[in-house]
Amino acid sequence: MTKLIQNLDKLKNRPFFAFFDAWIYSILDQLLLQKAASLAYYLILSIFPFLIALLNILPHTPIGDVNIIAPLTQAFPEEISRILILFIRDIKVSNSSTLLSFSLVAGLWSASSALRQIIRNINFSYDFTKDRSFFSNLALSLGLTLGLIFLIILIFITQIFRDQVTQLINSIPSLKGQFYLAGRFSQLIIPLAYMFLSFFLLYYLCPRKEDRQNIPTQTFLPGAIFSTVSLVIFSQIFKFYISNFSSYAVTYGSLAGIIIFLLWLYLLGLIILLGGALNANVLRAKKGRLKWPRKESLIKNLIDPKP
Repeated sequence: MTKLIQNLDKLKNRPFFAFFDAWIYSILDQLLLQKAASLAYYLILSIFPFLIALLNILPHTPIGDVNIIAPLTQAFPEEISRILILFIRDIKVSNSSTLLSFSLVAGLWSASSALRQIIRNINFSYDFTKDRSFFSNLALSLGLTLGLIFLIILIFITQIFRDQVTQLINSIPSLKGQFYLAGRFSQLIIPLAYMFLSFFLLYYLCPRKEDRQNIPTQTFLPGAIFSTVSLVIFSQIFKFYISNFSSYAVTYGSLAGIIIFLLWLYLLGLIILLGGALNANVLRAKKGRLKWPRKESLIKNLIDPKP
């Protein structure tokens, strides 16, 4: 034990160790694992009204057909994909102008409640004590929700345009082989770029304007990169685990899809909160606030025990 303490004492001021020590401390101290569970609750309440709004808006855009969403659900585990596809089909059948008006209001309001929780938790990671007014928070969360809808529609438009370009290239034999790798690369990189942009704007807009003036813009990048990469990797791991090893269908029966959906939303919420805590500690490191002795440390009571 003494040797361990000596080794920790040597590492305490090394930038890499100090950063991860502070980051993990923030995760535990701010109860991010528990907050992600409460965030999953808000997400499950908001995602279906959000989808209703999106599905009723799509026919009034250049995209037109809501069926374009169905292939995108294949990125989720089979149980989640089945829930979303059935929901999309039901909305398509019951589509109406009255439903559009109601769903826009309900969807935006519900989705904004989840975003308000995210904004509050990310600001807490920075130790910002002053909060926006209720109407400012509402306006920001509604704006972010509308921005997310716009980005999703933009993804669909990009996909349609990319497919049309691919068909044109494939019709010209001399170009088909040359642009094959470029097409495959764009199929991967475009969704990642939109995902990264969404996370970056979320982290950038969460702090108040007065607080954001003291935060260098580049300190929002690590959290956006972390969230994008983590969501892709852990979604694939989660999908593989659910498909090959889990016994949710045996344990929960027909409710398995809902349980798996909740777990995935918990994972999404946790990744967003971890990215916010990461950005906050990048800012602390940039300002030299992670030098010893530091408040944000898991090892402080080991190295400097209180009398």
